[in-house]
Amino acid sequence: MGFTIGYDVFGYGLTIPHYGTIVVGSSNKIGNYSVLQTSTCISNNGKIIGDGLYCATGVKMTSSIILGNNISVGANSLVNKSFESGNALIGGVPAKFIKEKGEWYSGSVHEVRVN
Repeated sequence: MGFTIGYDVFGYGLTIPHYGTIVVGSSNKIGNYSVLQTSTCISNNGKIIGDGLYCATGVKMTSSIILGNNISVGANSLVNKSFESGNALIGGVPAKFIKEKGEWYSGSVHEVRVN
């Protein structure tokens, strides 16, 4: 499948929607409800990442960083500094704050009423 993910790195609810190259080092601790798209690399140097991480295609995380809850990372971004406050969309090379954003999964549930 092309995955190399260290044991016990992620909490529950990890989603990998497509097969492809994904590398996550074993010294990282990443919370619940994460999504990893293809060509993601989270290097092995003790990152601490909260719940609700969303990594678009091509995300690279290279430094020992801390990311808060509900961080969405734009495609082909290089994250090399911490964003501890959370609730943010970040992106670019190097990644910078783009805008405040809640959890990625809140907009995906729709209520349907049948009369």
